Amino acid sequence: FRGTQLVQVLSGLGYMGAAKALMEALGVPVGPARLPNTNPTAEQKKELRVRLEDMGFFDWIA
Repeated sequence: FRGTQLVQVLSGLGYMGAAKALMEALGVPVGPARLPNTNPTAEQKKELRVRLEDMGFFDWIA
């Protein structure tokens, strides 16, 4: 169930770019998504963090 939630959150923001933004937030610099994938805006990155916090993601990986 948790994995499904995570994939849904990432997919809602453009999976590859959102996944890379998540890795960056975790301290793993993986660089931007390559075209044709898009990278989330600063506002979308904030939204991603809020949604992940709401679902308890950061508690799972602690």
